[in-house]
Amino acid sequence: YVILEDQYFSNFPNAILELGNGYFLNLLPYSFILFLILVIIFFIFLHKSYYGKEIFMIGNNPEAAKFSGIKTDKYVFILFTLSGLFSSIAALFLSGRLSSVKPNIALGWELEIITMVVFGGVYIYGGYGSIIGVFLSVLILGMVSFGLSLLNIPGVGIIIFTGLLLILTVSVTSFVKKFYQNKIS
Repeated sequence: YVILEDQYFSNFPNAILELGNGYFLNLLPYSFILFLILVIIFFIFLHKSYYGKEIFMIGNNPEAAKFSGIKTDKYVFILFTLSGLFSSIAALFLSGRLSSVKPNIALGWELEIITMVVFGGVYIYGGYGSIIGVFLSVLILGMVSFGLSLLNIPGVGIIIFTGLLLILTVSVTSFVKKFYQNKIS
């Protein structure tokens, strides 16, 4: 906002335009290829490694994880740094795809992203989740959003649908967790 104010920028190098619009072997977009590679890497890292198990422990109970010897501050710093890195990579792909960028280009996408993650099985309060579930959720919600737009549903209708899906998913997850906690007690 400081640099561009309310203007757009469109003078990108050809490499960024190719990233956003190019296809690997004229079959799959580069962004989807990177997405698949990251799904595989983070599946192995989170679900098959010692470090991934520590991250889930921090999500479950940060205080208990700290007292058990896990350097929670280090992990939190690394995870926020990775989040920023992947946000910038996504911005490069989006900028190349649209061939221009404004400071508020992805404003409002937070709801859709949170819905994809929660719908994919990641517990909203932390400590539980699956990369495969999120991968499937991204594909399903992407197709649903695309289908709704093909049916000429306005953007506001798609946002309302996404919000209702988020509320329903969080409600059902919380209800099931409380039900099992009461049943065990």
